Amino acid sequence: MLDKGQQEIEKALAINPSNTLARYRLGVIDMCRAKYAEAFQIFNSTPLEQNPERLAFYTSNALFRLGRNQEAAALIEGYFKDHSTDKGGMVTSVKAVMLAKAGENREAEATIQRAIEIGRG
Repeated sequence: MLDKGQQEIEKALAINPSNTLARYRLGVIDMCRAKYAEAFQIFNSTPLEQNPERLAFYTSNALFRLGRNQEAAALIEGYFKDHSTDKGGMVTSVKAVMLAKAGENREAEATIQRAIEIGRG
């Protein structure tokens, strides 16, 4: 289904090349295919204002999966500095995964609990 989805998104972009939501969704497809560098390039060229928490979630996740942990952490911290909310706890959840990977288990557990609390409802 990813191939079909990609074809439909490419049709939408052919009609409207400035459709940032369609371009963003190509990055999500690349994430599902473990094409993290390609996904990062797409997310990095998509305006953050359109959906800041989703874009920060996917961009930081792509960076993390590429082993670019410091950049991912900086992006997350920048997100929290510039935005007062984290809809669904998405960005907080990436931070928790990064903390767990770094062996910061207690802080990771507290952060995932915070993400769960934010995401309720």
